[in-house]
Amino acid sequence: KDMLHEVSQRVLGRTINPHDFRHFKATRLSIDENLSDDSKCKLMGWSSRRMLDRYSHIKFDDAKAEYLEKKGIVKIGRDKKAVEIKILHPKQCYECDNICNITDDVCDKCGADLNKTHIKELERTVEVLSRFADKVMKNQNLRKSIEKEI
Repeated sequence: KDMLHEVSQRVLGRTINPHDFRHFKATRLSIDENLSDDSKCKLMGWSSRRMLDRYSHIKFDDAKAEYLEKKGIVKIGRDKKAVEIKILHPKQCYECDNICNITDDVCDKCGADLNKTHIKELERTVEVLSRFADKVMKNQNLRKSIEKEI
């Protein structure tokens, strides 16, 4: 124990004791999503969930990040700390122009597949450009000016 205190002070700049290792293991087990709570308690030798709750260091920010990830708004990195925030753009239905939730795959008003929105946006852009080209071609002076440049 004395050697552990001495080495940890020298290497880490603080003393640690054998219980710190148990605390570390319990904390790691508490955040492991692949194990049931019962299994975690068995591995630590606990008879109730009460001790597991003590080692679950869930902070408000962690809970909020998990909620936002489930809603598709943020992506949490593998280290459970790095958070990548997606740019929030609501989806607009290409069939009925309904503004839909960012996480929706289907329009709640007409049932259209919202993942095909980009195709409809391209079609709309082509339509606008075609109308613009038609107007340019009808304007004699503008058309001649453009023909000189081409």
